[in-house]
Amino acid sequence: MRRVFKTTYEDVYRIHAKYGRIPPQSRGDEYWRSLADEIGVYSQTHNDKFTTDMLVAVMNELKREYDAFASQEGANTT
Repeated sequence: MRRVFKTTYEDVYRIHAKYGRIPPQSRGDEYWRSLADEIGVYSQTHNDKFTTDMLVAVMNELKREYDAFASQEGANTT
């Protein structure tokens, strides 16, 4: 059976869009916990390297956005 990659892209994009809407300054502990839980559930039902790599890329991008905000905030307090 041939794999349909479009479905994986769409599913992972929905997760990215849902959590990417939250501004970095609003990404607290509950945000990261909820994101990790949702990614965990999705990756359990779609346990393959392609999906895992896409989910890690989304997590890394959301974290990069948060880190950029946090470092800017730190610079503004000095």
